[in-house]
Amino acid sequence: MDVQSSLPWTLETAIMVLLIGLPFAAFVAGLGLRSRRWNPVMAIGAMSASTLLATYLVFGAKIESPVHTRFNWISFSDATLSLGLYADRMTLALLLMISVISLLVMIYSLAYLKGDALFDRYWTYLSFFCSAMLALVTADSLIGIFICWEWVGLGSWLLIGFWNTKQGPARAATQAFLLNRIGDAAFLAGILLALSLTGTTDISQLLAWSVTAQPETLTILSLLLMGGSLAKSAQFPLQIWLPNAMEGPTPVSSLIHAATMVAAGVYLLIRTFPLFTHQSLMVLGTLGGVTALMAGLAALVQWDIKRLLAYSTVSQLGLMFLVLATGRPDAALFHLITHAVMKCLLFLAAGSVIHQFHHALPSFSEPDNLFSGTRDPQLPLHQDMRLMGGLRKSMPWTFVVYLMAAASMAGIPFTAGFLSKETMLGGLFANEAQPPAIRLLWLILGLTSFALTTAYLGRQAYLVFWGENRFSKSMGNLSLGPATDAPGQMRLPMALLAAGTLFFGFSLLPFEAEKSWALHLMNLHAPETPSWMIFVSLTLIGAGAAVCYVMVRGEVSARFSRQGWGQRVLLNHFFQEKIMYRVFATPLLQFSRWLKVLDEKVVDGAFTVGAHLLVTSRPGWPQLSNIANSIENHLFDGAVRSIYLGIGRLGKVVRKVQTGRVQWYLWLSLSLWAILMMWVVIVWKK
Repeated sequence: MDVQSSLPWTLETAIMVLLIGLPFAAFVAGLGLRSRRWNPVMAIGAMSASTLLATYLVFGAKIESPVHTRFNWISFSDATLSLGLYADRMTLALLLMISVISLLVMIYSLAYLKGDALFDRYWTYLSFFCSAMLALVTADSLIGIFICWEWVGLGSWLLIGFWNTKQGPARAATQAFLLNRIGDAAFLAGILLALSLTGTTDISQLLAWSVTAQPETLTILSLLLMGGSLAKSAQFPLQIWLPNAMEGPTPVSSLIHAATMVAAGVYLLIRTFPLFTHQSLMVLGTLGGVTALMAGLAALVQWDIKRLLAYSTVSQLGLMFLVLATGRPDAALFHLITHAVMKCLLFLAAGSVIHQFHHALPSFSEPDNLFSGTRDPQLPLHQDMRLMGGLRKSMPWTFVVYLMAAASMAGIPFTAGFLSKETMLGGLFANEAQPPAIRLLWLILGLTSFALTTAYLGRQAYLVFWGENRFSKSMGNLSLGPATDAPGQMRLPMALLAAGTLFFGFSLLPFEAEKSWALHLMNLHAPETPSWMIFVSLTLIGAGAAVCYVMVRGEVSARFSRQGWGQRVLLNHFFQEKIMYRVFATPLLQFSRWLKVLDEKVVDGAFTVGAHLLVTSRPGWPQLSNIANSIENHLFDGAVRSIYLGIGRLGKVVRKVQTGRVQWYLWLSLSLWAILMMWVVIVWKK
């Protein structure tokens, strides 16, 4: 490895390394410790320190110009792969967002997962996941982002399949992993193309190269990068994994949807936005708008309290893609941050309902005729909104914070969501780079999706918190038992996030996004939106509320037992998963079966018959075959046996390190981290 320091080591760089490394150190220590008591202490302590460091970088360090440090990793004759850290004002804001939300989710998880059999393992996975995302947003090159991209994918696979003894979580984790590999293949192809064209994957150098590059080349490169983002941010046609990822713990869902995995795709597009051409932006905006509409319609009919929010995330990410394609990365980034706060709170509020409903719910057997057979047997009773209702009386705290998050997501005035929504609407109406037909299509897709946001969140709020508690009627007059509000450890994170949903969390003026201190902090300047934009926003809210009223009235009057063909189509997300399985998976599985038969019956059979004829037809050949058999058994098989026996002996040696003493684990992890930091400092100084 050719290691040469290309850019200097600074204090800010050291702080960023420490900020990323502390959660990773908690992950390493947690692997060895496996303690239900100390693993959460280490994870929360490390993330608290990372949050303080991020706060210092944003508000105390006064960084005006980007901080950039890198070293050459691998050098070829005409190309160099470099790794490094890059932080501008936008990156620092994202570091703070990820750190704060991760810390709040960790505090919430203390009560939510208390008593879980895998409680210690949860904190190990969570620390790794957060460290990977912090590293991703500070990577200075495409290859660095890709490495962290894969770490984030591994962390999501571990957390989605956290309860891997159940079929649902294991299947959802595998589906998320495989579908993201499709996007990763496109992303990797884009990296190889950039490397072959420019000899580097450093983003700042690629942006400088794009000024003189051929438009056709940039179109191909940007489409490949977009392919990676489509999978990671769950956009059409690779969006089906995200709703199924709700099989993991609710705090994990909150973190994935708010500040980590799905945000990575949007972040990549924002960082590489100058590489996109007119043609690639047209594809990006259309796919984003179609995804936003499809997911918004699917959310409108869901009964699962978490699955509805998952489709909401897909829809909101689609709107970010759409607005990004209009040439407004500032608006997309602003909504990415406000959406992180709002969606995190929505999931935590939903988790509060699920947590209390689950603990108050005795082990009832489900009636055969529940909702006239329209209920999905895979949907847990404590997540079915048809069995809820009236919870605003028994869970007033959860009701208030949920209402604040939903109002902000819908874009109600005096909320943070209103500000980011205004900037996005401004981008949609000011778009003049695309042909008139495309502009009209994007307006229809965007405005309809904005209206649907109010509709599906209003429907969820009514089904969960208003009306009467429908459990006893639906379950044959069986009593649910007392439902209490969330405990204090779950209330504190929700209270802090609820404050962030109001306008003063991002701007001192409730109706002027261009005066936002948050945008100024990131060195972004949103252009002024016309004064009539607020009437467009209020009209969309009113239209969504009308749709919500009509739907809820019809569902309640039919006692949730009526299910038309349209609802079946939307509940199954236009049967996209089944279509993809039949078009791609079924032929592939059949082809693999044919190959298996060909290998076992034809190829192996031909070798067996040929060897038998050869051995029996000539004198002396049986002795030669015995010699070959002896070589295979002793040399080749012996080598394999030596390898796994050696690994076993090494495991016995390493096992002695696991003493069970907390002091030993802490000392070991700190020593390893100190050695790593010394190596980094020495190498980069050279």
